[in-house]
Amino acid sequence: MLIALNIGNTRIQIGLFDDRKIQAYWSISTDTKKTPDDLGIIFKDLISSNKGIPSIDGIAACSVIPSLTDTARSMGKKYFGTDVFFVRPGINTRIAIKCRRPEEVGADRIADAVGGYRKYRRSLIIVDCGTATTVDYISPRGDFMGGAIAPGLFGFADTLYYQTVRLPRIEPSKPERAIGSDTLGAMNSGVYYGYIAMIEGLISRIRGEAKGRPLVISTGGHGRILSKESRSIAVYDEFLTLEGVKIIYDEWRS
Repeated sequence: MLIALNIGNTRIQIGLFDDRKIQAYWSISTDTKKTPDDLGIIFKDLISSNKGIPSIDGIAACSVIPSLTDTARSMGKKYFGTDVFFVRPGINTRIAIKCRRPEEVGADRIADAVGGYRKYRRSLIIVDCGTATTVDYISPRGDFMGGAIAPGLFGFADTLYYQTVRLPRIEPSKPERAIGSDTLGAMNSGVYYGYIAMIEGLISRIRGEAKGRPLVISTGGHGRILSKESRSIAVYDEFLTLEGVKIIYDEWRS
């Protein structure tokens, strides 16, 4: 069994894979104060809840939190007796990163690109809706061509709260109407539908610069919401990042 991790700004995704597919999945809050012991105990408890603790052959991860990268590395050694493999620029992913500074491309974006191209075998626009939203283009040859990075859904809401005097903090949700009848309704409409309109606009512009007709897929914490609201999203792929991490690990090991 392989433990695959996606260590993000808000959540840590945990996938338990056999040789073929994901067998169990959990999501926990990101907390940079957690120690290797904290993570080790949490992971052991989660895995044991899935019909006992199987034999763990390896741990692979992508991470955007440097402090938790070190924590996870220590946790893997102490609790599972294995080195944690981390996706990073420079490893052989069998896709070319056609960016001006490949070393700056986030590990989660690399995992999305590898997972997406290996699964769909065509050009893609991948929308990963997390704390930040990335909209990336993968060419028909499987090259990572770059994309756009924008605020996430909650980032839109927080901007209104932190940069105004009288507007309250809101929990974004789908409003009944676009025309808000009070301040909270107007804010929710602006945040929710404004976020969707932003993504639609980015997809449209990237599609206009891309070759062929890319398949547009969404993933990430708000990817399901976006797939229901957007006319451009063709596929919602919940475990895309974790599957990409597994593929990169398997190819590196082989």
